[in-house]
Amino acid sequence: MKNFKVRDFMMTTEQLTTIPETANIYEAADIFDRAQRNLEPDEFRYRALLVVDKNGQGVGKLSLLDIIAGLEPRYSQVEPIKMSRFGMTQEQLQSIFLQYGLWESSLVNLCKQADGIIVGDIMDTPNESELVHEDQSLSFAVHQFATGRHHNLVVHDAKGEITGLLRLADVYRIIRDELMECQMKGV
Repeated sequence: MKNFKVRDFMMTTEQLTTIPETANIYEAADIFDRAQRNLEPDEFRYRALLVVDKNGQGVGKLSLLDIIAGLEPRYSQVEPIKMSRFGMTQEQLQSIFLQYGLWESSLVNLCKQADGIIVGDIMDTPNESELVHEDQSLSFAVHQFATGRHHNLVVHDAKGEITGLLRLADVYRIIRDELMECQMKGV
């Protein structure tokens, strides 16, 4: 995999389903649904949409989890929720849940506020561990996936501009195909 570059396997901004940072949650849910319906049967489902600014430049990504968490406004009061990926206990999770009164409102009441929830406010702005240069080796990107536990990496060029996403599902397909070939050869 050292000989392959990220650019050889990434989905470019032109290939990705995008969403404007000014869209609301209703529009985000609709765009996600349409993107899923337009997939070929053997394609992996979308886990993120590329968020673009008014100039069409990528500025972040929006996941299904961002939409769900975005419906509950009190999550914005919780200190970096991403710390949970480092292993919170059930007691810690319960404490946060109760302390902030998360999901106390009915889904109907939360949905009434949805048109005022803007994608730019709930999207994931990639941090250093989620960024990969388009000329980086695929093997290093696999390392980033494995250590960061990401589902996709945001690809950028030498100017730092977002040029696409490298999806874990696509990398998995490459590895799976190689595994199957090795098995058939008896390696």
